[in-house]
Amino acid sequence: MSVGDVVFAPVDPNEERPTFQRVIEKSGNRTVRVIPDPPLATGNSSDQVVQELLSMGCSYEGANPGYLCVVIPPGSDFDAVCELLTRRGIEWEHADPDYAEVSPDQS
Repeated sequence: MSVGDVVFAPVDPNEERPTFQRVIEKSGNRTVRVIPDPPLATGNSSDQVVQELLSMGCSYEGANPGYLCVVIPPGSDFDAVCELLTRRGIEWEHADPDYAEVSPDQS
């Protein structure tokens, strides 16, 4: 699931809150989870990677400077983003699409 996806999340009577069940319509956005090392700070090497991602059309949000979710919009090159993170030695993983969807022969 990525930012902008339309989801089905009816209120669960036991939970007393909406509970995700499925994606109804994909937005076209894709998401990767990133653990920058060093943690993101203005001007450091992780910030340089984030600036490259921003120049590629991506956006991001982070729970803290050591964990980011990078949103790759439909107009950006998903493979180029993944290649950049790998080349720069950044620890990351597929979130949407998940690894099995990207590499079905290797899962």
